[in-house]
Amino acid sequence: MATFSFKVDAEEEALIRYRMHQGGETNLSQYLRRQCTGGAGAADMTHVGRLQKQVDLLTEAVEQSNKLIRMMMSTRSDGLEMQMLAGLYLLLHPSVDIVVQNPVDRYIDRDAVENILRNALPRDRMRMRTQR
Repeated sequence: MATFSFKVDAEEEALIRYRMHQGGETNLSQYLRRQCTGGAGAADMTHVGRLQKQVDLLTEAVEQSNKLIRMMMSTRSDGLEMQMLAGLYLLLHPSVDIVVQNPVDRYIDRDAVENILRNALPRDRMRMRTQR
């Protein structure tokens, strides 16, 4: 029997362990063997289908966002469009699986998006919001 050794970064490890947990698997070696030899069960295929649907929805959202950004860049703006886009991002981000969120988080800084909205609020409203 051959032994394989390979390195993964922390994000890849988290993804592998997440998928193991979702599949109810506890043994890492058996899980990797099953995944590498094509022994994915029906439950795994269902999960893949759900992920593919989410990826398709996010791809469509990104295309629409890119179209909106191109339109915004071609016109003068008072910031309303960017605020709307930031609000939409903050609403949609928690609704997708962590597997989809991780790659998005590499490119979009959530704090920067929140700052867009925070800076858009008038100072009086911002004070009222923080006092609640």
